[in-house]
Amino acid sequence: MYNFIQIVNFFFDIWKGLFVARILLSWLPIDRSHPVIDWICKLTEPLLVPLRRILPSVGAGGVYFDLSPLAAWIALDLVQLVVMNVILYGVLP
Repeated sequence: MYNFIQIVNFFFDIWKGLFVARILLSWLPIDRSHPVIDWICKLTEPLLVPLRRILPSVGAGGVYFDLSPLAAWIALDLVQLVVMNVILYGVLP
């Protein structure tokens, strides 16, 4: 059972790490066609697209910030909490 819990946590940690990488890459002037960057975008985009429809971009002075990666991070944390509680205790938090 402990190994299964580690695998599930590892999956969530990797996915959250991809969102951190996506945020950091958005701040750097790098080529977006690189295969690794393309791979990160393809893995994170399915969760970001619906969040972008809900959340507006926040900005001032011509600089805009996309809050969807932050919302995705929070959503993943909540889903991880629910999944871990169901696995460990068989109940929702």
